[in-house]
Parts: sequence; structure tokens; C-alpha cells
Amino acid sequence: RADFDRTITFIQSYLYELPFGKGKPFASHGIGSKILGGWQLSGIFTFRTGRPLSFTGSNSLNLGSGGNATLDQIAPIKVLGGINVGNPWFSTTSFAKAATNVQGTTGRNIFSGPNLWGSSAGLSRWVQMNERIRMQLRLETFNTTNTPQFNTPNTGFGSNFGLITSTIGSGVGVNGTGGGRSVQLGAKITF
Repeated sequence: RADFDRTITFIQSYLYELPFGKGKPFASHGIGSKILGGWQLSGIFTFRTGRPLSFTGSNSLNLGSGGNATLDQIAPIKVLGGINVGNPWFSTTSFAKAATNVQGTTGRNIFSGPNLWGSSAGLSRWVQMNERIRMQLRLETFNTTNTPQFNTPNTGFGSNFGLITSTIGSGVGVNGTGGGRSVQLGAKITF
């Protein structure tokens, strides 16, 4: 048995100055330079392995503060990748209910749920208004690709066993992974 108590998180950020404007390869002079020059593209890509899963049955045990017994694992666990009712995320036939008042053979956090990933991007530019005043224009997107982040499957032996029936809400998970795409515009003046 493996212990999936730990998750792995990978975060990659970038900042890229677009190749337009004075001293750049494209639109280096004229009106194109004034409109397209000085813009920066930024972003963050986040990946995290799935949250740990423990598999439990419905026969109650007195585990100090109460709780459910774990299941017996009778075959290797396979990821099927299904989402919603009728499409299990893992092979439910890999488990059987343990005998009454006995802990099953599965341990705590022996498997992990769906991976989580997200991307955010921004486009910004500083505009010099006069000698002392400048303004920053910003366009930012969160969950840029509008990718759903699925919750963990039901690991309690019963009618929804192995099924993922919800997504993670906004602001939960890795750096706010979850929720639909969000776009915001902003301007900041410094003097």
C-alpha cells in the first residue's frame, strides 16, 4: 500500500514584454508604436496532484471519537476518470465492505483524487501622462481557460461510491483554483 498523505504542487509564473514599440522588432515607430508599445503579458500556471482519499464503509466502530471502518481492497485501484452519476472516477469493484466491527485492509490516504490545475493571465501597460503622473492599465483573467476543477469522489461505501458530483467552488484549493473564469479591468494612477 502506498501512502498519499502528501500532494505535489507546481507553480510557474512568467512576465513577458510584448515585441511592439520603440526599440522592439515590430511597430517600432509611428502610431503603431504609441498604441502597441509598452504592453506586458504576465501569468501563473498552477498544478497540484489530487487530494488524498481514504475509503470507508458504513459499519461503525468505536475509534476513540467514533467513526467508520475502512474498506477491504480486493483488487488494484484503477482511475476510470468518470464524472457525474453513472461514471465512477475509480474502479469501485476494487473494494469490499469489511466484516462488522473490523477495520478493512485499506489505510488512510491510500490514493489521490483528481489533479487540479489552473491558469491566470494579465496584460498591463504604464502610460506616462506628464512628468510626474503616470497610469497603469490592466486586464486580468483568473481561470483563463475556464477549466472545471472537480471535487474528490465519494469514498464512502454506498449508493454514490466512486462518483464525482460537484466542482470546487471559487477560492478553494490551490491559489484559489475553482470557479468559472473571472475577468477584471483596472487602472492605477501614481503621482
